Amino acid sequence: MIEYETICPKCLIQSRKSDISHVHISRMTGEVTDADFIKATCTDGHSINIFPREGKYPFILAHALRSFQAGQLYEAAASGYAALEDLMKLFIQASTWVSTDQPKDVKPLYDKVASNKLVMGNSTRIIGAYAYLYQLNTGSIIQQRKFEKMSHIRDDIIHAAKIPQASDVNKLLVAIYKHVSIATIRWYHSADNGRHLLPWLPEYKMQLATAALMESDLASNNTQEIINQLTQSTTILLPDMQLFSDVNELNTRIEEISTKEIDAITIAENIPKL
Repeated sequence: MIEYETICPKCLIQSRKSDISHVHISRMTGEVTDADFIKATCTDGHSINIFPREGKYPFILAHALRSFQAGQLYEAAASGYAALEDLMKLFIQASTWVSTDQPKDVKPLYDKVASNKLVMGNSTRIIGAYAYLYQLNTGSIIQQRKFEKMSHIRDDIIHAAKIPQASDVNKLLVAIYKHVSIATIRWYHSADNGRHLLPWLPEYKMQLATAALMESDLASNNTQEIINQLTQSTTILLPDMQLFSDVNELNTRIEEISTKEIDAITIAENIPKL
């Protein structure tokens, strides 16, 4: 199971109403699937259908890293690459939204791009579209050899039935973690050709979450319930929500991620926990 984890907003609100000096926090979990919404339940029995507005890739990657910790190398490799591909798809969707002047009808645009076989038909097309849009939006070129290495390690294990070696899966997960971290930071802050620090990516995620909720039959008439359904996880693995005062600070952080020696076990150990 790929787990989604957050703090139960209902428990939090109830405790604030009853005793402002003592905040009750309970763990809320659900299973990440292909569905837009995740049914999450807390330890006190509250259930909410949550749209993961941070995207699904952080949780898929966290699952890959935990699988590596447990010695489940096939699961780790497959899940790690699935996280990368989910990020690429989100990037393509968000780029389309920006290039079409951020229309309010984001859900129809999302559905249209998702069903476009020319762009989303297979992994090769997704990588091609992603590489082009990555360069267009960040001004940086994906290093083809590094990207191909990630793909080849995954293909050897998943498609060629090569017995996975811990060292190969470790390299794959570290490379994916670093790329996803840097990609989300770059596009979060650099969508305007690096001139300004603009929050395009989180804004798109929030717009999509809200639109998907309102289009579904899950939306509540209660304002607080809607906020609860759009709650953000507190266990984000990636640094894509960090704030930077200027482009130099941003570039310094990217350089740190690029050059830091780290392994998959250490990354897994650093996943925040409630």
